[in-house]
Amino acid sequence: MQLLVRFGVLSYSGSVLSLSLSSTGFLARKIMNSGQKVKCMSDGAGNVGRCVKDDADSDGLAGGDSLMVAEERHSRAASPRGANGDDDSEAESHLDGRNVEVDPDTRKRAFSWCRDFLSGSWKAISEHDFKIKIVSGGLSNLLYMCSLPDDVQPAGIEPRRVLLRIYGAILQGVDSLVLESVMFAILAERELGPRLYGIFPEGRLEQYLPSNRLCTEQLGIPEISAEIASKMARFHGMVMPFNKEPKWLFGTIDKYMEQVKTIKFVREAHVKKFNKLIKYDLPAELESLRSLLAATPSPVVFCHNDVQEGNILMLDGRENSSDKLMLIDFEYSSYNYRGFDFGNHFCEWIYDYTYDQWPFYKAKVENYPDRQQQLHFIRHYLSERGGIAPPDQARIEDMIIEANRLNWVQFGQADSGVFEEKSDNLQSYVWRTNQDYRTYRHQSNGPLVMVQTSTHTFHVDLEKLADCSEYFKALSHSSMRETSEGLVHLEHVPSSVFHSLLEFCFLQRFCVPEDLLGEHLRVSTYLLASGFTDRLLIALSQALTECTCLGYLQLAEELCSEELQETVLTYLSKYLLERPHLSKGLEPHHKKKLLKLRSKGSPHLCCLRKENLTSRNDLETEAARSLFRLEGEGDDGKWSSPTDLPFCADKWCFTTVVLYNYLYIIGGYRHRVKKGYEFKMASFRYNPFTNQWVSTAPLIKHRRHFSAAVCEGRIFAVGGWYLDSLVTPDSNTGIYTAVERYDPWTDTWAFVSSLPLTDFQFSLSLSHDSPLTTSLGHCLYVLGNIQRTGEKLVLRYDSRQDCWCELLPTLTRSSAELPILHFLGATKSQLVVIGGNNSKTMVTSFCVDSQKWGCVRAMEKTSLIGQGTILHNKVYMSGMKDNSVVKLNLHSLSLCPLPSLPVSTCYESIFHLYF
Repeated sequence: MQLLVRFGVLSYSGSVLSLSLSSTGFLARKIMNSGQKVKCMSDGAGNVGRCVKDDADSDGLAGGDSLMVAEERHSRAASPRGANGDDDSEAESHLDGRNVEVDPDTRKRAFSWCRDFLSGSWKAISEHDFKIKIVSGGLSNLLYMCSLPDDVQPAGIEPRRVLLRIYGAILQGVDSLVLESVMFAILAERELGPRLYGIFPEGRLEQYLPSNRLCTEQLGIPEISAEIASKMARFHGMVMPFNKEPKWLFGTIDKYMEQVKTIKFVREAHVKKFNKLIKYDLPAELESLRSLLAATPSPVVFCHNDVQEGNILMLDGRENSSDKLMLIDFEYSSYNYRGFDFGNHFCEWIYDYTYDQWPFYKAKVENYPDRQQQLHFIRHYLSERGGIAPPDQARIEDMIIEANRLNWVQFGQADSGVFEEKSDNLQSYVWRTNQDYRTYRHQSNGPLVMVQTSTHTFHVDLEKLADCSEYFKALSHSSMRETSEGLVHLEHVPSSVFHSLLEFCFLQRFCVPEDLLGEHLRVSTYLLASGFTDRLLIALSQALTECTCLGYLQLAEELCSEELQETVLTYLSKYLLERPHLSKGLEPHHKKKLLKLRSKGSPHLCCLRKENLTSRNDLETEAARSLFRLEGEGDDGKWSSPTDLPFCADKWCFTTVVLYNYLYIIGGYRHRVKKGYEFKMASFRYNPFTNQWVSTAPLIKHRRHFSAAVCEGRIFAVGGWYLDSLVTPDSNTGIYTAVERYDPWTDTWAFVSSLPLTDFQFSLSLSHDSPLTTSLGHCLYVLGNIQRTGEKLVLRYDSRQDCWCELLPTLTRSSAELPILHFLGATKSQLVVIGGNNSKTMVTSFCVDSQKWGCVRAMEKTSLIGQGTILHNKVYMSGMKDNSVVKLNLHSLSLCPLPSLPVSTCYESIFHLYF
């Protein structure tokens, strides 16, 4: 009973929670906090005594029989403004380490959930128009606000905006998720929490409540305190379908106690405190406490277990109402001793978690509710439960007790794996004044050397440090004076940077501020600490901005670091065309590498419907308005949809082309105007690295079924006919001779030399682009069927000279009966031609150097349609059978069907992208 005697126990005839419970958390926290512990002392009447600080070597507490009623909570940098986004157990939005931008995968999943669960107008918008932003997030949940575009109104009762909650690290296991979900649904139905719009394994959609979180000072306002008491009473009065035994409290204690026992300490300061405090028999203390509580007549009710300011919302527009508050964050709610909710809430009056200096909270003991404030709270609690009769004054007296907060104290220690980086950040200044925190040993207990840095000396296990740094490895194997004397001079190395290196090497902790990454990279490169450098580069890749990237590129040149250079160039390549000004002044070899980085890795086969003429808004049309990507190979392959097409229409006609691993779709789609419909010219660019679409300049000519090819970093649009002509072309319909060239850097189209169709015309096709076009080197090649003779003629365009010429001879009908042309591609110095007739499909080639046609090879009749692509001597095109895409081996002419598309094949475009 040592700790029970040492810390004291407060018992009342009403409800009780002994503060000696916090001894377990005291052990964990004391080890971590180097003696900086604030203790709130109280007497049996609920009056708070003085605040004392416990240094590293002191175990005594002032006040003999007094009781420690609170320990510091994990730091909370709470933003007072928010919606129903919990800002407490979530470890705070300002500390969650995420980028301001929502990552593409989360955006896609969020859009899918909103569309499926909310329906109405949510089904009519595209992912491009979908709005999402981060609210807060951290350990328990990640929170996002999702909303319709400003110009889209709800079609029915669906909400205009919702809060998306994605479960995080604290809600572990199926049981926790099920209980929390059921609890939230019941509370929403009883109007004690936000409405529930959708629930799924990863999280839920709930009502977005414009509001402000309370701050610590507001808890003591009589009007607010009264309403909190009423809300708590309603909460306690609920009958929930959960275990009615108060198992949560001790179950949580036991779980964290077991985890605390397994924690290993490396720092000498930690080991010293641990060895001192572990002498106390904490398991025996807890057993004594179980007996104490079992003997105390404390009512067991359904408790919130975390009624603190961050979990209490002041709803917008209700500031003057008697029903202006709402409790949130129910993940810790369970059946528990009623006194726990009272005591935990009263302790929260003391602590300001928005304090911006070490230790990042501030305890104002004078704010603890005095007896009159506690009476005020309890009276309103009982009033909500059915009024107060004169004899109830005794009940009020019995209910005024103090309760502990040990679950939060242990929470921070037992989940040290989750909190490690943040708790270390909070103590980042301790090492400056405490030599113990500048001593780093390893399990091997190797020899220590002193390393003198700019302002501080560190004592370090040289053997371990040699494993992390080639500099120290060479030093340890040398006979230099530094090794023999055990003193290494690194006065030019900033002490804070060397401390970060040691934290990473010995404790696997990484907490380097973004603005100091460059300074750390200098030292890490100098010391040849490759592991630390790699981790710095990962952090840098997430922190680079258009304002900082060129500075880091210059640093890479200065340090001769290829890894740093590639990190920066990877960032620049990711936004190559979005931020062209950044790469404009780069050296030619850097620009060349940027383009290579755009196509790094393995390409994915992709497909989209390039033309749709169905004039109805059915599910098939909606499903077809997607880009599909093939995952896996063979029978295990499956098509997925990383994004939808960036427009809403039932009819469209586009040609696709890939430039610098950006997908361009060029053409137009039907949209409503005052007097019916018309086709709107439109072009879009898709970046697979960011999963984002942007609009680009449309064509000058209104084209349909035209070809497009990339040559010398430009896109060329060739042929086609008038876009609004949706009927079958007749003898009067002719191919456009005008050729357009697109500059991706200026986002402009311009005319170049026209097709030389002076005394002949190419025939048209409804199943393929007319004429077919590809590129090889700095030239475009166009293949068409001459209408009068049926000959196949190749035209060549020299992009450097801006001129056309015919490549003779033609392929005559006597050489090959090819009334239909399916595909034109290029490989090495040859053009690959696929065509056919009513009985068979044929493959031939044309050598652009010798201007000779290859042999014509026949294969089984295959229906090919749309726009294909060629890669590694294999042609990929969509077929008419089984919604399939086929792969044709040009060597063997073997045909292999790929997995069926999730939509029927109509007029598809096939291409490759790197993701």
